[in-house]
Amino acid sequence: MTRVFSILAVLSLLALGTNIVLGLRTGDLAAETRQMREVADRYKQIARSLLKDAEEKEAARAAFEQARSEFQPKLARLTLHIWVGIVAGLLTLLVNAVAITYFLGTARWCREVVETYDLDRDLAQQSLAHKRRVFFLAFISMAVILAIVVFGALADPVRSYRSDLSELTRWRLTHFFLALLGTGWIGLAYYWQIQRAAANARIIRTIMEQVEQKAAETILGDQT
Repeated sequence: MTRVFSILAVLSLLALGTNIVLGLRTGDLAAETRQMREVADRYKQIARSLLKDAEEKEAARAAFEQARSEFQPKLARLTLHIWVGIVAGLLTLLVNAVAITYFLGTARWCREVVETYDLDRDLAQQSLAHKRRVFFLAFISMAVILAIVVFGALADPVRSYRSDLSELTRWRLTHFFLALLGTGWIGLAYYWQIQRAAANARIIRTIMEQVEQKAAETILGDQT
């Protein structure tokens, strides 16, 4: 379990780190989006106007096509950033869900085996303590990744319906710093979860050894 979780955690962090770089490459699109909307609105007004001649309409269309061709590469980078962010977010949620599921099963297994074979109750308590700590780390990490996604959506100027995009700068900065700090936290949480999973695996091995010892003692007792 520790090896599988470590691989998933590394993939999650690679996706998050890659998306931070992609986000930096998109830049601040608020000004470009505002300019693109202005050109598009002007083109629509001229195209619908009965007072404008064909030359003015053609000039407006040419300006619109040029602005759109210049804006498309920037929009493509933003779209890539969004899709990679979705994949990274889902992968992060999956990794933490795997940790929660693993400790749900193993903590209960430890308790039941300890009670059935009358083993050291401290082993079950230690496993339960690891489960509680991992639950805390996993749920906080899930909340962090969801917050990063929400602020990323708020900072998206292309899909914003607001006419004034200047205030999106604060959402963009919040999204950026939250992504940096959040990725750092998620990395630390993964490290702590791996440590807890390794400790829990040692507890399971100890319980199995004690069960085998009990079984051997029972067999020897029956033979005598």
